[in-house]
Amino acid sequence: MKNNNSVEIAVINDDVVSVDSDVLILKYAQAHFGLDRFISQKLIRLGVDDTLFSPLPGIANYFNSRGGISARNVLIVGVKPLSR
Repeated sequence: MKNNNSVEIAVINDDVVSVDSDVLILKYAQAHFGLDRFISQKLIRLGVDDTLFSPLPGIANYFNSRGGISARNVLIVGVKPLSR
């Protein structure tokens, strides 16, 4: 019997834009780099508020992807700059 309160976490080496999932988790290191830049540009074009992609360290923003990627939702976690 499957427990409906369980959480499955998978690390997948594939095209993240096309992987079907409930949520895509990204870090924001106080500047946009590769993947977070690509995803933010794609979803902002669909009307997602651009301020959601730049949380301060320790802050996280969770929102619907509006169908712009296969993941239904996105969680952006603010972290300290990469140099720190």
